[in-house]
Amino acid sequence: MKKIIFLLIIIGCSNERGEYYFEFDKVEYYTINIDEREAANLMCENNYRTELEELKSGIITGNKPETIAEPEIVSALVKVGYERKLIRKRKVEKFFRERQDTMAFTSSCWPVYRDVLIFRRRNKISGMAKICFECEKHQIIGSELETWNFGQSEDYKLLKEELYRKRSRVGKGEFHPQTSHRTVREPLDSHGSSQSV
Repeated sequence: MKKIIFLLIIIGCSNERGEYYFEFDKVEYYTINIDEREAANLMCENNYRTELEELKSGIITGNKPETIAEPEIVSALVKVGYERKLIRKRKVEKFFRERQDTMAFTSSCWPVYRDVLIFRRRNKISGMAKICFECEKHQIIGSELETWNFGQSEDYKLLKEELYRKRSRVGKGEFHPQTSHRTVREPLDSHGSSQSV
């Protein structure tokens, strides 16, 4: 799936970061392994879908959930096939802050949200981010701040590296990071599954 990039706004650019999108003390990472053929089927209108198929389509290729107030968000992710991975808050928190960028790029391809981050404060969900790294698109829910320029200045690439990083034990107390995901964008139907991070 090739993506066509076009410029939305050009005024200037800054790497300064402001407030966090959400108040959170914990981040949960969910990922699903789905190839392009299955993703394309989810995008197609189908009057004969089961309730589970409708839910899967809405989460992976649509805009579900629309608010963090919707009940059973996490159980819905697990129900349609997402797997939970361990991740440290400090590894991803810098990406979810208000940016001063006034330049943003987007693509015309249809997003497939294989990666989802759930943000919690005192065990209560405070925010959610659905991310498509292939199209470099996102759906961020629960923030009162502007999130339109999320992912700029190569943040999509850097966040993907953090999420898909594999750690194998080298010695007592040591970990050796290595990327477990192929970064080649085409063909997309060879998209691999991420390992524990």
